[in-house]
Amino acid sequence: PTSSRSRRRPSGNKKRAPRKSADGADAVPREKKERPESVPVPASDVGKEKVGVVSAIIRKGRVKFGFINFGNGPEIDEAAPRIYFNFTQMADAAVTIRRGYVVSFKVAQDETGRPFAENIALTEEGKQIAAARDEEIAARKAARPAEDSDKPKRAPRERKPLEEKPITLTVSCEGSGETKAITFNMAQSIGKLKNIATTAFDAPVTYNVFHVSNEGQVFLTKAILVTLSEGARIHLAAPLETTA
Repeated sequence: PTSSRSRRRPSGNKKRAPRKSADGADAVPREKKERPESVPVPASDVGKEKVGVVSAIIRKGRVKFGFINFGNGPEIDEAAPRIYFNFTQMADAAVTIRRGYVVSFKVAQDETGRPFAENIALTEEGKQIAAARDEEIAARKAARPAEDSDKPKRAPRERKPLEEKPITLTVSCEGSGETKAITFNMAQSIGKLKNIATTAFDAPVTYNVFHVSNEGQVFLTKAILVTLSEGARIHLAAPLETTA
């Protein structure tokens, strides 16, 4: 039995509007250009030096490879044999090659019998094409609207300076019979306070900071730090040993 439900389009039953050209008329669909069948490399060419034109460059993630059509160029002969190449097979890794460059290469064969190009280098004609292309690219960059380069760059975000909340603290230290007065910005951290206090006594950085009150000494925490007032007492001492 057939269902009476109508099929729904995945796009929410909305038909895609036809593309418009610049004058508002419906654009003519672009004809898909079919690639001609690739002509295999003759087995007799393996080991020989050849000349061809770079016909395609493909990037897939970090992998970069391409194809070279046999022929003296500068036009790409679609009816000529086409050979695979990897950019690791360049004679000089510093040389940039693009589609349309004329190159020389040696026909090699991998372990599966597939031919590939190695020792790839620009021919003299290829060097001339590359130089002209480089000039064209440089001219195109120079012709960009000046406003593109004059766009104001976002200024780096400035850090707000810490609010100054200086107080004087009285510090004592394990192993020393004296006390010292230090000035500390209350907007800073316990780590900064520990650094200032241990420096004043030349004490080990492993010492902990304790708050001294009428009830005794307690380990200094951030919650206690923010309650300290002028003249509060702190003490430096080695970490308390814990018993199992």
